[in-house]
Amino acid sequence: MWNVCWVIADWPFSIPFYRPFMHAAKYVRANQAEPGSVVKQSVNAIANGGSMFFYPEGTRTSTGELGRFHSGPFQVAIKAGVPIIPICIYGTFELMPRGARFLSPATINIHLLPPVYPDKSTELSTGHTAMKKDVKALMLHALEEMKKQPPISA
Repeated sequence: MWNVCWVIADWPFSIPFYRPFMHAAKYVRANQAEPGSVVKQSVNAIANGGSMFFYPEGTRTSTGELGRFHSGPFQVAIKAGVPIIPICIYGTFELMPRGARFLSPATINIHLLPPVYPDKSTELSTGHTAMKKDVKALMLHALEEMKKQPPISA
């Protein structure tokens, strides 16, 4: 069985139509009131055979550039002893910039990067910061390369 759990903002849970689906899929609410709740739920999901999907910035970009990463995904990786598999998605800002009401034509490119293991970042209090910096540097480099590539036609 394949089980992917997403960590998302609270607002979809407030939409009556979405709420039962979010709970059934066991999505993790990013804006939990209890400190450490997202990390605990995520580590538990991984321990039960799931995979976690995080947006490391926690929100859509308002500039089209990579923003500040949150620590949660990296704390989860260290606590659960699993790698981070960075996924770079380029072109979505052109498709629908933050605040836009309609989609615009755009080419979207997706690249999976090599896994980043928490081996050298086992100390949770500081290791997650090092891992976060490593992943962000890899993603920045990959996104720069993606910008140089011509669009792929189908």
